[in-house]
Amino acid sequence: MADSYVSVTWVANELVTSTKLNQAMTNDSGFHDGTALGDGIIVTRHLGTDQVTIDKIPNRTRRILMQMGAEGTGGATTFNNYGQEVRFASGGNPSGFARGALRVPKDYVSGTSANLIILAMMNATQSMSWRYYVESLAVGDDGITSPWNVASNLSTASQSFTAKIVKEISINITSGNLATDKLIGVAVRPDVVLSADMEVLSMAIDYTADS
Repeated sequence: MADSYVSVTWVANELVTSTKLNQAMTNDSGFHDGTALGDGIIVTRHLGTDQVTIDKIPNRTRRILMQMGAEGTGGATTFNNYGQEVRFASGGNPSGFARGALRVPKDYVSGTSANLIILAMMNATQSMSWRYYVESLAVGDDGITSPWNVASNLSTASQSFTAKIVKEISINITSGNLATDKLIGVAVRPDVVLSADMEVLSMAIDYTADS
């Protein structure tokens, strides 16, 4: 971040102008409130042992992969068993889904939202929306009577795919549906007749974590 400091100089016997004096005073005020300090002013040797505590370190975004698989019906099949990628077959509008699940990590910062990240690739150029379902379950919740309590049968905005180029799709999950150790379940599929095979390479959650 740029600081507010401006160098002020004068020579012997110079009649110093009010502009220079005002700038010198501004610099002095900046040293008091920290706005005139350069980014490199504090280096490692200035930090005493055990003086940097965890509450002084900002939170950060982390990405965790979901366990993923396919229904095995409706045009959705699992391939590459090592990574459990999902392929949607061309020539039809898939009714099967790529599914993923994870438990919210313990370093999740309460009150923050998260983003479901889908990495997909198609063997042709085509635009499409995606149909998706999301559920959030804690231990002891009824997961049968009211499934997909976060999002049910919703569509993303249209996504433009370029042949053989990996694309990232993001779906927001609001903070009210997240808590440490909750299970997040997801089901997604292209919502269009596919002109070529579509592959879902991975699904993940981006969330705010304690540092």
